[in-house]
Amino acid sequence: NNSSSNNNNNNSSSTSSTSKDQKGVTTSEDNPNEEVSINAGSTGEAGGENTTTPPENATSTTLIIRNLPFDWDQRKCQEFINKDHGGEYDYLLWFPPKKSQRINISSYAFVNFLTPELAQRFSSKWHTKSLAEDPSNSISIAVAKVQGFAANYIQYNHLLDGGHETLCHPFFAEESVNSLSEEEQRQAVEEAEKLRSKKREAPKEGSTVVIRNLPISFSGLDGTQDWFDGEGFK
Repeated sequence: NNSSSNNNNNNSSSTSSTSKDQKGVTTSEDNPNEEVSINAGSTGEAGGENTTTPPENATSTTLIIRNLPFDWDQRKCQEFINKDHGGEYDYLLWFPPKKSQRINISSYAFVNFLTPELAQRFSSKWHTKSLAEDPSNSISIAVAKVQGFAANYIQYNHLLDGGHETLCHPFFAEESVNSLSEEEQRQAVEEAEKLRSKKREAPKEGSTVVIRNLPISFSGLDGTQDWFDGEGFK
């Protein structure tokens, strides 16, 4: 069971860097995978119509799952998928709700299944279905823009870096990581280093800054100011 046997290892390597309600959040604004290829049978932010037909693609293995409960995290999302689909996927990355979207505050996730058939089975089972804990919301599933384990590992393995402050802690199955080619491993290392270098860059000159991706628990000005003061900027 790839998805369950490696869960603890991946979580322990990534969660030590942050706490859920105090650290910065990596959201879809930093996530190019959010632009998805949506078929006529899907629904979501990109303008698909509501329908009971799941997205169909004979070769795609990576899906985006929208309209998940806003208070979920990576662990809760993985528990949901493992219940009936454990061992069928090798990559899972949950994202918190988009801060820029006020109407829909649902979280979402990307998952890569081992075969297109497994991805289709998951889609057929869950597209437009509701969770018992969130009956007013229907899950929406579409084909993700970034496809396959290797492409997603190259793009998101940096989130496992202990120095990266984020609520997003991706699961990558060890067997699939070990199956990467030397070129794919090299690209993953280069991409992670590029992002680390970007993070170290000095900010532009100026006295006024914009702070994005604050935790959802910061309700209004008072909560944000309390955090700011507590960090020593009073």
